[in-house]
Amino acid sequence: MDKMTIEVSRQEAQLLTAGVSLLLQMVTEDIGNWKNKNDESMDKLFIMMEMYAGAGEVWAKLQEAQGTSREEIAQYLSEQEN
Repeated sequence: MDKMTIEVSRQEAQLLTAGVSLLLQMVTEDIGNWKNKNDESMDKLFIMMEMYAGAGEVWAKLQEAQGTSREEIAQYLSEQEN
């Protein structure tokens, strides 16, 4: 995988994090409303799941870049599941 490096201010990082959080919420709702109608429907579900996983990885990286530890991220995610 090719990697890129960009410089963003703390305020920009917070904005990026908020945007990715909104994307995660949107995809979560889409997955929750998904109905299996045919094979194309399954393809759509897999695309949504890949997007959710990828956005989650970006969200975690943004959190780490802002000083949040992996342990804090794990604890936050665990609390969200409950």
